[in-house]
Amino acid sequence: MPYLSNRTQRVVINGSHSMDFPLLHGVPQGSYLGPLLFILYSSKLFDVIKNHLPDAHAYVDDTQLYISFKPDSTACELEAVTALQNCIADIKTWMTVDKLKLNEDKTEFLIIGSRTQLEKIKITELRIGQVMVLSVSNARNLGSWFDNILKLLTDGKQNRRILVPFCGKSLDLLWLVKQGHTVIGIEIIQKAIDDFFKENNIAHVKNTIDGNGHCYMAFDGKLKIFDCDYFKFNSSLAGGKVDAIWDCNALGAISPHYWAEYLHISLEILDVRHGRILLQACLYDQDEFPGPPYSVPKEELSRLLGDSYELELLNRKPAEELRARFGLSWVYETLTSIKNKS
Repeated sequence: MPYLSNRTQRVVINGSHSMDFPLLHGVPQGSYLGPLLFILYSSKLFDVIKNHLPDAHAYVDDTQLYISFKPDSTACELEAVTALQNCIADIKTWMTVDKLKLNEDKTEFLIIGSRTQLEKIKITELRIGQVMVLSVSNARNLGSWFDNILKLLTDGKQNRRILVPFCGKSLDLLWLVKQGHTVIGIEIIQKAIDDFFKENNIAHVKNTIDGNGHCYMAFDGKLKIFDCDYFKFNSSLAGGKVDAIWDCNALGAISPHYWAEYLHISLEILDVRHGRILLQACLYDQDEFPGPPYSVPKEELSRLLGDSYELELLNRKPAEELRARFGLSWVYETLTSIKNKS
């Protein structure tokens, strides 16, 4: 393949070109060899990780390292930090040998736990090479926030039943299962469900639901995804009330004309005495873009839910990618907690 040899590259700064210099590594961008080379590189990654940590998750070039520890033990904290730092040091060495670069600036360090647990923790930073990475309160994870705010879904309790409407192929499902919860997804596109189980190599059974699609269930029973119309779903099909609902841009994906019905169904499925809805959505000037996704103002949620529910805006962040994509003057991604006041 001649285009792989005798290649050069140069840098352009303010219209001025550097001299050409040989390009000795990698393949041209867009080449079908790119994905193959990436697989060859990344196949070594888990061999490095398993020498240090019990769990990790990778999706394309995004890698997450997990470790748990007792929050009331300084020794356990130190052991966890040391294991993470040693693992990252070996990953960096592996990357250097294979002519890759670890981007410390994009590395985030997040501690997840209940409010009581977090108050006991003394860890504030993690060393990555020569850089000290401070602990953050929230982090982006493939389109949603995986952060200590999500502990509100479960009030710090284990083995909660969590509903995820319009889940698609979201890796949120796997993350929640790994935290020890039972997860119920709803998705109307059957191919997305088939792809999810296939891509994540999850053994499962598929059962027909009378008059309302199918139920895909992992063999361990911790994950179910229903192929059905959400507006025909109910707590009986879910196997009882759920403890929490993780609405990740689901409400904003449907026409505002159906929001009242959607919320009514969600609240029927939820154990409203003890549970809550955590709702991620967009906020922008609806006159600038017709949607979807639709802008979801807190005031409209309050009007639809009435006085019985408490709404708390937990987070609001500029969404530059969405602003550029849809040509908006401004746009925020918001995270709102919805809970019964009684």
